[in-house]
Amino acid sequence: MNKKILFALPMSVLAIACAQLDTNRTSGCQTVGIPSCPGEAAPPVINLILAAGVTVAPPILCLEAGTEIEVKVVPPTSSTTVATVPKNPANWWMYGLNFPNSGGFTISVPEKLPSGDYDYLVVTGDGKCVDPRIHVN
Repeated sequence: MNKKILFALPMSVLAIACAQLDTNRTSGCQTVGIPSCPGEAAPPVINLILAAGVTVAPPILCLEAGTEIEVKVVPPTSSTTVATVPKNPANWWMYGLNFPNSGGFTISVPEKLPSGDYDYLVVTGDGKCVDPRIHVN
């Protein structure tokens, strides 16, 4: 099979999902209770658990600008596309997709990012959605 097609198919799914996302229309997403950040920064790992929906652990990741975040899809799946999509499109660095690695991907937080909260969505190809947060100190 042509490798370009294998790359284009998941990207098309992501593009369709992103085109349909509107922050006023995310009422179908599971809302996550966001705790406050602990005193110290957590390890830069987000687990996307695909059992009976989507669970994001931790629901808020607190870190410094310039950090690389490891996003793990648990269990790894080649049958479901999982993507992270920023609620504010200006936060382009939050886009991620578990293709071609079904077990996850990385997100690089820019070096010169202002401190604050950055909300995003985790969406799956089978229609599940949840809204966690990244906090930059």
